[in-house]
Parts: sequence; C-alpha cells; structure tokens
Amino acid sequence: TNQQLLVDLLKHPDFIDGQFSTGFIAEHFSDITQPKATAEQLALAAALFYQHGANQHAQGLAGWRNNAGAPSTYRLEAHGDIHTVTAEPLQLSTDGRHATLILNGIRRRIAYHLDGNHLWLPGLTVINRTQHVASRQADASGGTVKAPMDGAIVDVHVSHGDRVTKGQLLLVLEAMKMEHPLIAGVDGVVKTLQVVTGDQVRNRQVLLEIE
Repeated sequence: TNQQLLVDLLKHPDFIDGQFSTGFIAEHFSDITQPKATAEQLALAAALFYQHGANQHAQGLAGWRNNAGAPSTYRLEAHGDIHTVTAEPLQLSTDGRHATLILNGIRRRIAYHLDGNHLWLPGLTVINRTQHVASRQADASGGTVKAPMDGAIVDVHVSHGDRVTKGQLLLVLEAMKMEHPLIAGVDGVVKTLQVVTGDQVRNRQVLLEIE
C-alpha cells in the first residue's frame, strides 16, 4: 500500500506551501520515504515477532508463556538504525495479513507481512536482529561459555570430560521463543558443565568451561 507515502507527501513543507509540480514525488522521494520508526511501529513489530515465535513453538499456546507479563527485549533494525525494544505482551490478534491491537488506548488494524526475521509494515521494513546478536555472543572465542541472555536450556549435547572441537554444538538456549545454539570457541575437554536440560539461566551466567 502507498497510504503512508501519500500521508508523508501531504505533510511535506513544500507541498503545504503549494510549491509542487508533476515531478514532486521524483524530486522529493528520498525525503518522504525514510521516516524514523515510531515507538508504536516498533512496539507492534516486537509484538508480531514475539507472537510469530510463539506460534512456531506451540500453536495452542500462542501469545502465552509461564511468566506472562514479563517483558521481552528485541533488537530491531529499521532504516539502518538499531533499536532495543522492551515490549510487554500485547493483546494482539492476527489473520496473517492484518494485526488488530490496542495502542495508546486506540483500537488499530494494521496491514503487515512477516517472513522470517523481516517484517513489512506500511511505509516501514523492520529486521529482527535479536537472534543474530545472541548467536554472535554465543560463538565468542574462549573456553568459557556464558548465556547470551536470560532463557532456558532445552538441549545439552556434551557431558563432563568430553573432547570437543571449535565450532561444535554444545548447548541450545531458548529465549524469547527462539532457540540459540551455543558453540565451542576452542578445541579442548569439557572441564565443568553447570547446567542440565530444563535449567533456567541468567544473562552472562557461566554454563560450561573447556580447557
């Protein structure tokens, strides 16, 4: 839809002053197509990414979790800017094409398209960079493996005393309804293993050490 483009066009100072011609859009396209993401757009994006992740993990429990009310933190990219968004779970319903929710006390119905980590809203594309950051932190070199964020250990692939190689999958952490692989940064032997499947862990908590 070009609805947002037309709204931004009507707000342009030159258009308001009557200084326009048939070439106005071409002349000012870069001015009117790069607006900053609003707080409402980012809140909606976080809510949609959250619900999409919930749907992937448990269709019958979409939108629900055992610590309901706790915020989720996302790193979202919009127009090249990275935004850290802490969003409370929203009362949100979707049909795959439109999201209906209440923002600032107003009921809104907004068109969207979500494909993996990319979300298209009217006039805005948002990329979910949360998992990318977590994976980058998890793959850091060194023999100490720490949790890149709060979450739960859902899979343990090694035992105490196992010999591992750099790049080998060690653990899987679930956070914000996404699974994050924790990878060995060095060759060596598992010296300490401090978690088992099902453990809740905190950001930067030591999970495993390799020597």
